[in-house]
Amino acid sequence: MADDHPVFQQGVETLLGLEDDMEIVARVNDGAKVASLLQEHSPDILLLDLRMPGMGGLDTLKTIQSEEHPTRVIILTASEDQEEYVQAITDGASGVVPKQEATYTLPECIRSVYAGEIWLGDGALPLPVEEPSEPLFS
Repeated sequence: MADDHPVFQQGVETLLGLEDDMEIVARVNDGAKVASLLQEHSPDILLLDLRMPGMGGLDTLKTIQSEEHPTRVIILTASEDQEEYVQAITDGASGVVPKQEATYTLPECIRSVYAGEIWLGDGALPLPVEEPSEPLFS
């Protein structure tokens, strides 16, 4: 997990500790430390805060994707900017969970992402559909 708020980190760790099939294997508070976390622990899922000091979540996500880590990324965010949600998915995140959502959402999201699904939750918009360059019907 990468988040700069210790109370939030501890809360998520406590929440996921109630789940038989989940555990937090490492925590960092800066996006710049994520690469070493991934190398050392090879987690299935990375919970990544969108806004952190040092390297923020979107920049961290781009770095992870360029290095082709197999770890799937779920963005955790207090932001309500839906454009950031879409940007995170476009940049390679497998899920977005607003921190304001109910606590049952996170374990549900983790299971869905682990199964290979994309999680957009109740608070996120679906990815925009590109307009076709040519008419579909004439």
